[in-house]
Amino acid sequence: NRDNPMTDQGEYFTSWVGVYQRSTSTLCYANAGHPGGVLVGTAGRSQVLGRKTWPVGFGPDTAYPTSTVPIQSGDRLYLFSDGIYEVMNSEMDIWGQARLQHFLEDITPRNMAEGMRAVIEKSRAWQDQSVFHDDVALLGIEFSFGPAGS
Repeated sequence: NRDNPMTDQGEYFTSWVGVYQRSTSTLCYANAGHPGGVLVGTAGRSQVLGRKTWPVGFGPDTAYPTSTVPIQSGDRLYLFSDGIYEVMNSEMDIWGQARLQHFLEDITPRNMAEGMRAVIEKSRAWQDQSVFHDDVALLGIEFSFGPAGS
């Protein structure tokens, strides 16, 4: 925050940072104003990795605490920009983070590439448009390893 204060034009940035530790099969993460990632287990249960925080640049003394979560082989981590879920349908209902999270759980049986396409298609279908009005970024990571994090 001290190195990247908000500019006079009101510019700032958000971030989600994670470090996977192979030796312990854990993911340490923090976010700064960015939507939390969604970790989906092989059984389809999910959790949001992140909390509500200020973006970088809003205050020189703002801290961004880290958290750690265990990772199992087959777990999937999804990172995304808010443009993927801040789409409105014709009744002006937002798709929202909760619906996105549930959809990520629902696509667990699909392979990663097919599931990622389904997320984009679902977001487009919700807004009934093929063009997004905000930036849309979506990243999926599937953890796959043998015993003891090998």
